Amino acid sequence: MLLYFEDLEFLLNFLLILLGFLESLLLYLFLKQEDSFLQVKVFSLSISFLILFFHLLILAH
Repeated sequence: MLLYFEDLEFLLNFLLILLGFLESLLLYLFLKQEDSFLQVKVFSLSISFLILFFHLLILAH
């Protein structure tokens, strides 16, 4: 039963990080015509989510 909850926690973390990455990527695409400073901040946020995603994958193995 404990293993099931750990797998569920991993799946939820995985989905949250993936959704955060997709959200920041969509925001980056919508801001393409806007302020370049804001565009750089959102791009760095999407890179941070991508790093978290790979970190979670490494921890899973």
